[in-house]
Amino acid sequence: MCDGSYKDEKGASAWVLEGASNRNRIRGYNQVPGATTDQSPYRSELAGLLGTVTMITEIYKFHHLTEGQITVACDNISALNLAFDTTQIITSKHPDHDLLFAIRHKLQQSKLRWNHTHVRGHQDDKKLEQDLNRLELLNIEMDKLAK
Repeated sequence: MCDGSYKDEKGASAWVLEGASNRNRIRGYNQVPGATTDQSPYRSELAGLLGTVTMITEIYKFHHLTEGQITVACDNISALNLAFDTTQIITSKHPDHDLLFAIRHKLQQSKLRWNHTHVRGHQDDKKLEQDLNRLELLNIEMDKLAK
């Protein structure tokens, strides 16, 4: 799960990696690279996706793993689809081409099977905590961490 945040012309993102449970989870966060004029909510989401993909690929390299399946979740369906759908062409004219190229490069070099799923954001505004599913809870956690 990853999420991005944009406020006062600054971007940040956060991600969490978990297996079947939250045992031995890994969390990370970053400040979004680029000039002030480059920053946007969309770019923050992409930075979260890049952080997630980078961390996962590094863990797999470190442990010499050669196969596996990963599901990446995000609340920005547009960023998620553009990053993972290699049939969509990205040119250097796209304002966030640097992050998109980096994500796709890591995905192409990986031997993992990558899946992605959209999670509706800010579900805590609409539902009680006990009514939220695991991904919705993780999204809320990453939203807070990114801010």
